[in-house]
Amino acid sequence: AELRVAVGDRDLMLTTLRLHPGEHALVLGPARSGRTTTLVTMALAAGEAAVVVGEDLARRSGVPAVAPEMLMAALAGRGPTLVLVDDALAVSDPDGALARVAAGSVAGVHLVVAARPDRYRSAYGHWGSEIKGSRLGLLLRPEPLDGDLLGMPFPARLDLPPLPGRGMLVADGRAEVVQVVRSDGQSAS
Repeated sequence: AELRVAVGDRDLMLTTLRLHPGEHALVLGPARSGRTTTLVTMALAAGEAAVVVGEDLARRSGVPAVAPEMLMAALAGRGPTLVLVDDALAVSDPDGALARVAAGSVAGVHLVVAARPDRYRSAYGHWGSEIKGSRLGLLLRPEPLDGDLLGMPFPARLDLPPLPGRGMLVADGRAEVVQVVRSDGQSAS
């Protein structure tokens, strides 16, 4: 899967977050950093391939919500699918469906989950903690320690303006400064 939802600082072109088979991505950032808007943008970019877990994200994206316990039924018979989960650490997984997807055992399905990085650091044993193993994602308004969550050390001082949707895209062992763009062409907020 390829997600093109951000403009890179180097060339001002759309940047690609490539999700290889069995890989997933994180969208991490503090409150009001643009996490939910980023997921909405990804849902709109994915179109029919998007599945949304969570009512608020569903309302904002226009994609019908799927309850975690109904996820496997919703995935049955679909082709490649992008499952988006906002505030992932607050989402329970009563039947283990999210954990199975996060472990990469559902072919053609990629998870993109959003959370606050400070909470994600201590999310041991949660189904979402498996996702950091892919070392892919978008760190919005990152702090230097946030890079460690995706295996990418950041300098002690990052001079990024504190704008919603502004951050570091980490993929394929590289980090790039990006700005998420909304489907209507505006910056994420």
